[in-house]
Amino acid sequence: MIMPATVPDTITANTITPETVKPALVSPANNSQFRRLSVENIMAALRYLRLKVRYPSLQADLFFIGPNCDIRLNPNSQVSIGRAVCFRRDFTGSFRGNVTIEHDVFFNRGCYVASLESVTIGHDTILGEYVSIHDENHVFSGSGPIRARGYTTKPIVIGSNAWIGAKATILAGVTIGDNAVIGANAVVTHDVPPFSIALGIPARIVK
Repeated sequence: MIMPATVPDTITANTITPETVKPALVSPANNSQFRRLSVENIMAALRYLRLKVRYPSLQADLFFIGPNCDIRLNPNSQVSIGRAVCFRRDFTGSFRGNVTIEHDVFFNRGCYVASLESVTIGHDTILGEYVSIHDENHVFSGSGPIRARGYTTKPIVIGSNAWIGAKATILAGVTIGDNAVIGANAVVTHDVPPFSIALGIPARIVK
């Protein structure tokens, strides 16, 4: 996992301050394993090219895509992926809305991003294993099968240089500010200001 330069492995209110999350992240684009000529990187490049051929409307600089990733675009969606974005293995992207992922964003293995309306992730943000991001919710009122009732949607915005801990869930309508930290397993249902720390279910601001 690529971590902020001075942030400890365990997220607690006492060990993280706004000053600890402000430094720039270690970027996959700068002198890292993703720039080396290796079988892993060659296979990632082939997956990238296959995705570009399959979806000509995809606006993307060169990015890393690991094995067993499943990225699907709606023909009417607008998807932009910046340079040196890294999707580690088992990433799932259901991009039926508009998606913007700025440069040097890192998704660890097993992340899931579903967009029916809009998801934006700022540069240098890092996401731990199995983070889940959904800008949609099932309509649960009414009668009949819930799967047939449709969805409600609200945009999600995650700022730059944020750290989203493993297995966190980001729900529709949330804005997470620049340099914010979301603790592992948190369920984020409300906005998180810049340089703050949110933990728990539902996530609450602790610093």
